[in-house]
Amino acid sequence: MHTLIDITETGARRNDNGDSYRQQQNWMTLIQTLGLRANPFILKSTVETQGTKKLGFGTDHRGSQRVWTVEFDIEREQGLDVESLKADFDLVPVITGLSETAKLKKDVFQTQNPEDTNIVFEVLE
Repeated sequence: MHTLIDITETGARRNDNGDSYRQQQNWMTLIQTLGLRANPFILKSTVETQGTKKLGFGTDHRGSQRVWTVEFDIEREQGLDVESLKADFDLVPVITGLSETAKLKKDVFQTQNPEDTNIVFEVLE
């Protein structure tokens, strides 16, 4: 999974630094949305500035951007597919204005909008 939304896992709690808490809330939103159909096991989470053209983001998000990548596994292979993930994540509210570099039109995950797609999924073998 790749996203342009800051989903940094900080472990922050309500009384912690504001941005750290909001980043953690986005992380929890990601985990809870993944958990609608399966129990995800997070294998790796990274963030790096990279070109976005080959990743499948919307046409509004070209060039170099900060991209958060999460590799995860699930218990049952049949429990999840890319189309289900796209349906589950589309228009789920998030917090923006953190450390993302992409200019987002709406404060939501977008999977169906060809111009503003900000989260993409791929299956790794």
